[in-house]
Amino acid sequence: MGLNDCGQLAGDRENRFKPHILDLDGISSIACGGRHSMILNTKGVIWVWGDNDCGQLGLGDFTSRLTPQQLTFNFGVVISLISCGLYHSIALDNQGFVWIWGNNDGGQLGLFDTTKRNIPQKLNLKNISQIVCGYEYSMALDINGDIWSWGSNDLGKLGLGDTLDRNFPCKVKLSNVSTLAACWHSLAIDNQGQLWSWGYNGSGRLGVGDETNHNLPQKVCINNAVSVSCGSHSVVIDKNGKTWIWGRNDEGQLGLGDFKSRFIPQELKLNVKNVSVFCGGVHTIILDENGDSWMCGRNDFGELGIVDKTNRNTPFKSEFHILSTWIER
Repeated sequence: MGLNDCGQLAGDRENRFKPHILDLDGISSIACGGRHSMILNTKGVIWVWGDNDCGQLGLGDFTSRLTPQQLTFNFGVVISLISCGLYHSIALDNQGFVWIWGNNDGGQLGLFDTTKRNIPQKLNLKNISQIVCGYEYSMALDINGDIWSWGSNDLGKLGLGDTLDRNFPCKVKLSNVSTLAACWHSLAIDNQGQLWSWGYNGSGRLGVGDETNHNLPQKVCINNAVSVSCGSHSVVIDKNGKTWIWGRNDEGQLGLGDFKSRFIPQELKLNVKNVSVFCGGVHTIILDENGDSWMCGRNDFGELGIVDKTNRNTPFKSEFHILSTWIER
């Protein structure tokens, strides 16, 4: 559901204001880019479709697709995780190696240049456990809890202490990390459940009480965090199932009943235990322990699955029941 100008919803270029079913079996996860989409199935195979102007589909050309196409890797490669940036894509195989393709203007492919690629390229990284794409940058988490970042860094979103772009992976000075999230800013949860943030801080999305950009990780006043996501705002689920939210709120994406931004975390009370969260640029989806999804924020193109195109500044329960966490930004 939502905007479909490049066929990112598959089948045609008509926007969707209600959820529709995509006929693919054995889906384990989904990733959404600026205008392209990826699905990973339970066999470790990726399907891609949508905009391909920068080669972000990885199919060897720059032609967009309206229907899902299977992405081919080297023989024996089995993919375990996927993520989409605005115009680039990244995948992690079951041996801990990273594959990356698409736009590379900011060096976000980590291949020591700024040349776009239209087929998957293997990075010189190993023992990786998680991957995320932000706006023209990428991050990877290794099995030792160390973060590697690369790409555009004009806002300090790489967390390296400066604003210089990097076209190769560099280690961030933050250790013992368990989870990452990225958009125009970066978030990390360490092994103690402490939240850290860095990068662009417009509308207070870093949660540190101001709007100053930070190029090094900053401690946020949240403990016991277990799930995190970010768009123009930030959302965290803690171990007790409580939801904490802050940042830009002009479309009601914080779900707090108004359109005022928040510079520090605020509890979003849903009277149900929540387990995970997904942020679009200006909307939010929260999954509770019963498999119900709660949505708020922008709805101009039907991204909330409501026909009336009206934004929502308080969460409402979707008519669709989700059995597991399956959305990646």
